[in-house]
This record gives sequence, C-alpha cells and structure tokens, in this order.
Amino acid sequence: MKKNRYLLAFSNKALFSFTALFFFYFFCNNILVAQCPPGNVILNSQADVDDYVANYPNCATISGYLRIGPFAGSSDITDVSGLSSITSVTGFVSIQNSPNLSSIDGLNGLSSAGAISIYNCDALTTLGTAFQGVTSLVSYLNIENCAQLSDISGLQNITDVGGELYIKNNGALSSLSSLNGVVSIGDDLRITGNTGLTELNDFNNLTTVNGWIQIEQNSALNTISGFGNLSTVDGSSSVSISIIGNSGLTSISGFGGIGTFDKDVIIRTNSSLTDISGFNSLTFIGGGTILTDALIIQNNDALINITGFQMLNTCEALIIKDNAQLADINNFGTITTLWQEFTISNNASIQQVSIPNNNGSTPSEINNITIGNNDNLTAINGSTNISQSGDVVIANNPLLSDLSGFSGISSVSDNLTIDNNPNLTTLSGLSDITFVGDKLKIVSNGGLVDLTGLTNLQNVTDLWVEGNNSLQSLNGLNNFTQINNNGELHLEANPALSNINSLANISFGFNASLFIQDNTLLSVCDIQSICSFLNSGGTATISNNKVGCNSVQQVEDSCNDICTWICGSSGNWNDPNCWSCGVVPTPIDTVKINQSNIVTVNSSSSAFELDLNGGTITGASTLSVTGDMDWSAGTLNVPTTVTGTLTLQDTGQKDLGAALTLNGNTTHSDGTFSVNAGGSVVNGATYTFSGGGIALGGSAVFTNNATFTTSLDATISGSCTEKFLNSATGTVTKSGGAGTLTFSPEFENLGTVNLNSGNLSLACLDWQGGLLATTSPLPPTVFVGSGTVAAALNLSSDFVMEKNTSGTLSVNAPFTVSGNFMLSNGTLNGSSTLTIANPAGAMQWTGGTLGVPTTIDADAILDLTGAATKTLAAALTLDGSFILEEGTFTRSGSETLTVPNGMFWDGGTLNVPTTIQNGATLDLNGGLGTMTLTSTLTNNGDAELAGGLSIEDVGSFVNGNSFILSGGSLTLFYGGVFLNNGTFNVQIDGSIFGGTGEKFTNSATGTFTRSAGTGDFNLTTEFENLGTVNLNSGALDFSFLDWQGGTFSGTAGTTCKVDAGTVSGALTIPANVAFQKNNSGTLTVSDALTLNGNTAHAAGTISVATGGSMTNGGTYAFSGGGLTLASGTTFTNSLGAAFNWSFAATVSGAGAVFDNDGTFATLTDSTFTFQPDLNNSGTVNLNGSTPTLVNLSGVLTQNGSMNIGDDVLLSLAGGGTVTNAFAFGNASSLEITGGGTLNLNTAQTVPAGASISI
Repeated sequence: MKKNRYLLAFSNKALFSFTALFFFYFFCNNILVAQCPPGNVILNSQADVDDYVANYPNCATISGYLRIGPFAGSSDITDVSGLSSITSVTGFVSIQNSPNLSSIDGLNGLSSAGAISIYNCDALTTLGTAFQGVTSLVSYLNIENCAQLSDISGLQNITDVGGELYIKNNGALSSLSSLNGVVSIGDDLRITGNTGLTELNDFNNLTTVNGWIQIEQNSALNTISGFGNLSTVDGSSSVSISIIGNSGLTSISGFGGIGTFDKDVIIRTNSSLTDISGFNSLTFIGGGTILTDALIIQNNDALINITGFQMLNTCEALIIKDNAQLADINNFGTITTLWQEFTISNNASIQQVSIPNNNGSTPSEINNITIGNNDNLTAINGSTNISQSGDVVIANNPLLSDLSGFSGISSVSDNLTIDNNPNLTTLSGLSDITFVGDKLKIVSNGGLVDLTGLTNLQNVTDLWVEGNNSLQSLNGLNNFTQINNNGELHLEANPALSNINSLANISFGFNASLFIQDNTLLSVCDIQSICSFLNSGGTATISNNKVGCNSVQQVEDSCNDICTWICGSSGNWNDPNCWSCGVVPTPIDTVKINQSNIVTVNSSSSAFELDLNGGTITGASTLSVTGDMDWSAGTLNVPTTVTGTLTLQDTGQKDLGAALTLNGNTTHSDGTFSVNAGGSVVNGATYTFSGGGIALGGSAVFTNNATFTTSLDATISGSCTEKFLNSATGTVTKSGGAGTLTFSPEFENLGTVNLNSGNLSLACLDWQGGLLATTSPLPPTVFVGSGTVAAALNLSSDFVMEKNTSGTLSVNAPFTVSGNFMLSNGTLNGSSTLTIANPAGAMQWTGGTLGVPTTIDADAILDLTGAATKTLAAALTLDGSFILEEGTFTRSGSETLTVPNGMFWDGGTLNVPTTIQNGATLDLNGGLGTMTLTSTLTNNGDAELAGGLSIEDVGSFVNGNSFILSGGSLTLFYGGVFLNNGTFNVQIDGSIFGGTGEKFTNSATGTFTRSAGTGDFNLTTEFENLGTVNLNSGALDFSFLDWQGGTFSGTAGTTCKVDAGTVSGALTIPANVAFQKNNSGTLTVSDALTLNGNTAHAAGTISVATGGSMTNGGTYAFSGGGLTLASGTTFTNSLGAAFNWSFAATVSGAGAVFDNDGTFATLTDSTFTFQPDLNNSGTVNLNGSTPTLVNLSGVLTQNGSMNIGDDVLLSLAGGGTVTNAFAFGNASSLEITGGGTLNLNTAQTVPAGASISI
C-alpha cells in the first residue's frame, strides 16, 4: 500500500514537471515571436516611451512608422535611450514637438528608415550618433524648427533621399556639410529660414534633384559655391530654382554642371548680392508645362554685373528688373532664341539695351517686349532678327533718345506703346513697322515734333496721339489708311498740333470712334476721312479745340448739311431718307417700328412716343422717349430713357442690351423681358409685374428705385453675376400667390421687401440694409442660397428663413432671428454675429456649416436634425435649449459648446467638446437611434440615459454631477472613456460594454450605485475605482476590476462578480454581499481584500501579490480556478468563517501563511496540494470516502482541531508543531515526508486501521 502511494506521488510530480516545461517553452516562444508591436508605434509622452521599452525591450523592426512626440501640442519626452534595439523602421521616423528632448542617441542602432523628420525640438543641439547607420531613404528628410540644432553629422552616410529634402528654420545650423554624401534627391531640395547658415559650399556629390531647388530667407548666407556635380533638376510645376530673400548673400558661383532648366530660374531680393558667376554651363531655360519659363533677376540692390550665364543661348523669357546698381547686361549676348518675353525695367543704372537676335527662333517673333522705368537708359540699339512681336512697351525712360534696336520689326500683333520718354525726338527706329494689331499709343513724349519714323505704318485698331507737348503735325502717317472695326482714333491734349492732313486718306471700320479734344491750336478738321465718318453716323467726341474744330456740329457744318421710317432691313436713325416724314424725328414725333429692321442710333436721338413691335434699335449713343412707349416685341440695344408709361404686352420676346431708364410707370402683363449683356434697367416709378417673365443675363442689372409689385409665383431668372438691386428708396412687394417668388440673380437690398403672400426665394442675397415685412397671417418662408448680409438684418417672428443650397452666406453685419431659421445646406460664415433671439426664436440645423459666431438666447431653441453632417466652424453661445436628433455634429477647428439650460439627445453623433452646466439637464433619450460621442462631453448637471449611448474614437464622458442609467445601453469603443466624478445610478439589468482599451473610471469624488434591477449588470470594460460603489440591487459583474481605493457597500441578496483585474487599494466586500470569482481571468491582490460575505470561487485565479492580503469572513466555496499567495502574504479564514475546498487543485504560496480561525474543509475525493504554512486555531476537516491525498508542503501549526477523515492520506512535507492531537478516521494516514520535522507536544492516539509513517 505504501509503495503504491509513492509511485502515485512520483507519477504526479513527473506529470507536473513535464507540464510546467511545456508551458515555459510555449510562453518563451510566444514572447520571442511577439517582441515587436504590429503596425505603427506612436510615443506621445515619456510614459509612452518607458512603457514601450518595458514591453518591447528587444524590438528591432517596426513594421509601420515610428512617431516620437505628439501630432500637435508638445510632449514631456526627455529620454529615448531605451530605443537602441530598433534597427529598422519600414515607415517614417518622426521626432516632433518635444521641446525638452536634448539627445536622440537612443536611435543609434537604426540602419534603415523610410523617411526622417525632426521638427519643433528646441533643446536638441546635435543628432549625435543617431541615423549614422542610415544610407538611403525611400521618402523625405525634413529638419525644421529646431532652434538650437547645430550639428547634423548623424546624417553623413545618407546618399539617396527618395522624397523631399527640407532644411527649414534651424537658427543655430551654420553648415550642411554632413549632407555632402547625398547623390540624388527624389523631390524638392528646400533650404529656407536658417538664419545661422553662412555658406553653401556643399552638395558636391549631388547629381540629381527630381524637384525644385529653393534657397530662401537664409539671412546669414554669404556664398553659394557648391552643387558642382549637379546635372539634373526636374523643377516644380513652375520653378526650377529660386534664390530669394537671402539678405547676406554676396556671391553665387555654384551650379556649374547644369546645362538645362525646364522651369523658371529666379534670383530675387538678395540685397547684398554683387556677383552671379555660376551657371556657367547653362545653355537652355524652357520646355516646361506652363506658358512661360523665365530667367528672372530682380530686386538685387547691390548687383553690378551678371557674368555667370555666358553660355545661355535659349530662354523662353528674360526678365531683369528692379536692380538699382546693375549697369551691364551685355553678357546675355549669346542668347539666340527668346520667344516669350523680354523685360528690362526699373534698372536705374543701365545705359544701353540690345534686343536679342533670335537667330534660332522660327518664326522669328517674340510675344512681349517691355523696356521701362530705366532712369539712365539712353539707347535701345544693336540689331535683331525679330520681325514680329506681341506687345511692345517703351515707357518712362527719361534719357532715351535712340530706338534703332527695333529696326527689322515689321509687325506688332497687339499693342505698341511709346509713353513718357521726354528725350525722344524721333521714331526713326520704328520705320519697318507696317501693322499694329490693337493700340498704337504715342503719349507724353515731349521731344517729338512729328511722327516721321512711322512712314510704313498702314493700319491699327486704336491710334492714340496724346499729351505730346511739342508735336506740330502728324507727318509720317501719310501711308496710314485704316482704323479697324470697333477701333478708336484719339487726338488729344497736343497743345502745338495744328495740322492733321496726313490722316486725309484713312477709313474707319465698323463701330469705330473718333476723339479730337484739347488741341488748342487745331482749327481745321474737315478733311475727307473725318467728314465721311461723321456723315455715315460715326461716333465722335470733338471739343476744346480751336474754333472750327470745337464740336461735332461745327465739323458737320463744315462737311455737309444733313426729316419718318421706311427703310428696308437696316438703316440709320439719323438718316432722313429712312423716315416717312422726310426728316430725323424730333421730341414731338411719334415713332413706330413694326418690321424686322435694324435701326442704328449713333448720336443722341429723341421721340415723343415709341411703338416697338419688332426689329432692333441699336447704337452707341442715346434715345430719349419723352412720352409713352409700347413694347410688344423686338430688341432695344441703345441707351434709352422713357419719361411716360412703358407697357410690356403681347407674347413677343423683348430683348434689352443697353441702359433703360424708366421715369414713368411700367405695366408688364405678357411676354418675356430679357435684359442681356450690356443691358440695365432703372425703375423710378411703379413697375407692375402681372404676367410674362423677366430674365437677366450677361451681368445685367435691374435697379428698383421706387415700387416693384407682383402677385405672381414666378421666377426672375439669371445667375449670381446678374443683379436685382432694390435701392434705399425701393419697395418690392409680393401681394398675391400662395407659392414662391424666386429671384435667381443676386438680390441686393437697401429698401423694403413686403412679403404679404406666399414665399420668397433669393438665390444670391446681398443684404445692404432695409426692412423685411409681411401682413400674411401665416409666417412666410424666405429661402436663401448664398450671398452676404452686409447690414443689420432682423428676422421677426412673422418669418421663417431657410439657408437651403450649397453656397455660402456671409454674415458680415448683425443677423437677429426672432422667428425660425433653418440651415439645411452650404455654409453660413462671416465676420459678424447670428442671434436666435427670445422669446420665439428657433434654429433648425439639418446640414451644412455654421461658420459665423452664433448666440441662441435663453428661451430660444437649437435643433439639430436630419442625417446630414453639421459642422461648427465658429463660436456658438448656447443660452437656450439644445436638441440633437440625427446626423453628425462636428467642428472644423477648436470650437466648443456650453449648454446652460439643458440638452435633449435623441440620436446622432456629437463630435464637438460640450459642457452641460450645473442646473441643466441632459436627456439621453436615443429615441431616433444610437447616440454616438466622439468628443468630450462634460456633464455638470443632471443626466439620464434611456437609449443607446456609444462613446467612440477616444471620446470621453465626464460626469461631474448626476447620471442615471434608466434604460438603453452604454458602450465604449475605440478608446472611449467614462469618468464619473459625481453620482452614477444604475436602475436596470444591462451592461456597460467595452474592451481593455476602454475605461470607466469612478474617481475619488465619484459614487457608483446600482439601485434597481434584479439580474446582472455587466461592466465588460475596465472599471477603475477610487470612489464609492453601492450595490443595492441585483449583481455587478466586473470583467476587469481596477480597484485603487474607495469603499464598497451593499444590501442583502446582492452579488459582486469579478472576472479579472487588480486590487491595489483596500477592498472590503460587506457580509450581506456575495462575491463570485467565476471566470478564467486573474484577480491580482496587492492590498487588503476582505470578503465578509459568501464567496463562490469557481474559475480563474485569485493571486495575492506581495503587499497584499486576503481575509474570508463568510463561506468561501473553492470549487474551481486557482488561489496563489506570494511569499510573505497571508490568507485569514476568520473565526466563524468557512473555507470549503471541493476540487483537485494546488493552493500555491511557499512562504505564505494561511491562518485558519474558522473551518477549513476538503469536500471531495481528490488530491489537494497546499503550499502555504497552515496555522490552524480553528477546525480542519479533511474529508473523503475513497482514497484522498492532502499534501501540506508548508509548516503546520496545529492548535485547533484537525480531523483526518476516512481514507484520507495527510502528507506533511514542511513539518510543524502539534499542540492539539489529530483525529483519525477509518483507514486514514499521516505521512511525514521531505525531511520535515513534526513536533508532537501532546499525546497522539492512532486508532486501529489508521497509520503514521515517516
């Protein structure tokens, strides 16, 4: 029998050892496999860094990116030395917003990274050994805003940067020599704002930049002499290289290996630059995707000469301007192809300019030539092969006398301007020009006496000869023959001009104009060409000349003597042969035009009455109707004034293309009145719109200065580029119709709008002031699409206004709503305020963006409904009621919301930080669906949850007063947090759902009470407690309990269930509360855990850690799981308590103590292993009806009663002391093993059938 027992014991030990080895191997293997976290690593604080180092000490490869420092704000990170195990990061490495971090040597093990970014690290002075193992980057290298960084030698081994290389605003950085190893850059190279950088003699191994080079705002930079091997620069969309705003830069001698730039080369605003000797291999600038790729040298105050572009032969544009000391640009003599722009301006020291030859350009032309504002320029000389140009401007050169460099140019396709060159006495350099496509302007050239240099000029569109004080004649224009269609001839303000005979042979194109003014010596203008023009109805302004040429009438009288309408398809109003009366109509005549004719009014004309029933009246002058006008059909394209009544009748189309002034009443009963491009209407009386339609197009304007009235549900069509202007004296009245009157053009209001029937829709509102009024018994609705509130707008309780389209309404003046306002689409913004006023104001927000500061008064309502997103983009002051029903309520920036008078939440998502003030109610009803919180909601009032509330995406609910859970559910997702600083009252059977990444915190000031419900209330998220927990009904089931302190109370019949967690502060479960450990998790006890009620321990482990203790004051039913006591800890089974062990298991705890003052019993036939020391002052009952083994491996102190039941073997391995004898049952045994000593201090009787063995 004894032999069999030892074999049984050995077999059990061997099985245990094998099992332990298996689990040790499995555990270690999994630790090695999971030594790095998956995906990205984000370390926002020093605590995050320390946790990472503790959890992943051997992590070498990060499979995502590594970010050290927060995305925004600043961190407390000072030490990253624990990251030295990291050798590879597949994504970027970003060290950011860490102002206290002075060393990053912890990254010295890094040999591979996708990108590197270091910014806003003010204490960092050196990169040290970090990144020395990195030789290439897939993406960018960015060092920015590190004020004390002076050493970047850690980057010295990098040869390839796959993205942008950006060095910006590092004030202590004086050298970039550590980047000399870089051979290629996959995007831009940008060196900006580094105020301590003194020279750029680096990047001599760099061959390729697949972006643009930006060297800007480096105030201490003195020289740029590096980039010796750079051969390829792809450029950005518009620039290849920009060297701008480097105030200390004196010399640019680098970039000697580049032959071609596709985009702009810009050297600008370098105030100390004296020398540009680099770029000596550059031959070509151009070929980019935009219109012009230029060499721009501008605003370099100290620049004297330019020597570095001696090989340049092709350039789309050359622009040299605003260089005060630049005297010589002759080094550009090698340019043979220049086809877009040649500009030399504001260079005060240049004396001579040569226009490029363009030997290589086919065709030989250049788009623009501008030579202006060069104070010392005397000559534009040399020779050019250019034969054609677009614009040519020669202006404001006070010493210029020679234009010989323009010889060879025969055609100017756009404008030729010669303006304010007072020393110019001849235009002989322009003698090859035969054609000017648009304007020829010879203005303010005080030295010219004639125009003899223009002898080959034949035609232009506009000719301006103006302000030439010495000009006596137009000799030189003898071959000039044509002013083109729509052209103008201006002879103005030439005080010495007396002879214009050289213009005798010219002709005027269609719709041309003539201006002869302010020539004080000019008296003879009746030359053939001008007489023909005036007799044909040409438009002319002739005034302020000498008598004989002092008015149009004087000239007409000198040319020809010029009475009703009978002409055919077209004719001139001023042609007496076209009128049946034989004379041109006078203000006493009635004119009727009933045919499809074109009647041209080219001078001011008049009639007493006009009947227009077809055809077109056009012209550039004016028509005056001193009586009434009947308009049935036809087109009016001449500026017209109607003094009497205008009648718009019949179904015919009525088109207006000029200004129409209505000084009398208008009756519009039929037909569409279209105001087209160039057209405008000014109503000065009463306009009655009773039928037909009104359409505005082509930027037309309808101005109402008096009364506009309609009873129609109609649309005045147009777009926001047209305008209906109701001026300060105007009144618009809708007097009938239950539907909507729509203004599609811009509606600009300064007057009164009377909406007495139906509704009003304004697609583009420009409220400049005025009044909105109604006499309707039902509140009418004003629909607004976009526009501006530029003056105070008061919407009374008689109205509803809705912002209903996707446009923007800018509120730039106070907007007060005492009625109802709806924001359903688009954006409401502006610099002023929106007020939803007492007592009846209400705002219903169904979609769009609220970007104007808004106040909801105390008795007003803000109601958010509808599924669309509502975005808050400005301050919202909420003194009234707040209702959130549907959709997402979010913000665009840092906006917050304070609720002083209550919030009713019926559904939707809250993504705006919100505070419920003390005294307010928060009704979480959820009647329309789940309430989702993705921001911070602080409740300082009284909250009640009856529906489903989900706290997600790091959202948080902070309860500072009262929260009642009376229905529904509370769910925490994706980092959601509930912080209870007040009272939280559970009145249902339900749950607070969440995972290990979410938390419910009952703070030191918080009270968590379950006051109703008979079943379980489950907390599947972490429950952190420092306050009070009152269990007055049903059960509380904690999936993870983090008990850090506080108190626990309860009433009879209640149960506290714990699956896992920690007890780091004293926890006492009162006698009337049952305690259950019935899940596989572990409850770790590091402080005092006292269970005064009954305990059911059926699964999982209770582990009493160092510093912890456990006291049982009721009945502890140990039927499953594990009980572990750390060395030095104590489990006390109090007097009157019972510890009932009913399954085969081990109570671990060598060096721990189990004090039994109550009853300790084994209840089944099995093997029980008990490792702690057992101090028995109560009763121990070791029961079993078949062989049962009880192993006591600790020290036994037997002062109470110990009953070894039938068939029970008690094995003592730790020895001990017996002062009260054992009681043996039938076939029971006591076995002393393991070298222990048992001191029997009392008489011991061993009955028959029992045994003691050693």
